[in-house]
Amino acid sequence: MLDIQANGSGTVEVAIRGELEMQHAPQLRESLLALLNRGDVTGVNLNLAAVTLLDATGAGALIVTHRIATNRRVALRITAVSVVVVQILTLVGAADLLPV
Repeated sequence: MLDIQANGSGTVEVAIRGELEMQHAPQLRESLLALLNRGDVTGVNLNLAAVTLLDATGAGALIVTHRIATNRRVALRITAVSVVVVQILTLVGAADLLPV
C-alpha cells in the first residue's frame, strides 16, 4: 500500500496504492507523521495515482497531514492523482488545500 523513498535532498517520495479508507488511513497518517518528525525532511511528494478508493477517513488523514506539514514548514505536494482522489477531495472541499 505504501512505498517510501528518500532522494537524499530532504524530499521523500511516497506512493500510495489501493484503498485509502478507514482501515488503512491510520497507517498512512502514522507513516507520514513519522517522516515529518524526522527533522531532516523538507518535502513530501505524494503519488496518489494508484489509489482506487478514498473515503472521508482517508481524505481526513491527508488533510491533517497537510496541516501538520505546513506548520512544520515541510512542503507536502500531491504529484499524481487518480480520478477517485480528485472526486473525493473536491467533494469534501479539500481540492484547494491539497494542490491536485
